[in-house]
Amino acid sequence: MRRQLTEDWSIELDEEYASRVVDGNLQLAAPSRPRTIRIAVWSPPETEEPKALLEWTKQEARPDPEWFTEEQGAGTDELRYASWYAESGERGTQYSLYGYTVRRGSVVQGAFISDAPDDREWALETWRSLRHQG
Repeated sequence: MRRQLTEDWSIELDEEYASRVVDGNLQLAAPSRPRTIRIAVWSPPETEEPKALLEWTKQEARPDPEWFTEEQGAGTDELRYASWYAESGERGTQYSLYGYTVRRGSVVQGAFISDAPDDREWALETWRSLRHQG
């Protein structure tokens, strides 16, 4: 089911995910699943090039050789970058995909967090389902 995140952005999630605002960002969680999604959307100036914004994002990322990284372009107007790795979380080791989707005038930062190491495909598929309707 396609769910609106903002006026311009939507994501594919099933109905079970409930949303709330935590520290100014959107948090989506499903009570029966050990998965949480955190979404932050911001609007840099239209003059900022998507490639420059993505490069800044990469420079801010923690250098860790165990990260799974992916970069893909959806035409020239959208760039994506993601990292998958294990980290200490509230319930012990958790596995997170930090994904960035960059367009001129809009950046979505998503954290797709799970207790299960085999949820990488779920995290990637959910991150890739982000769509801009602008």
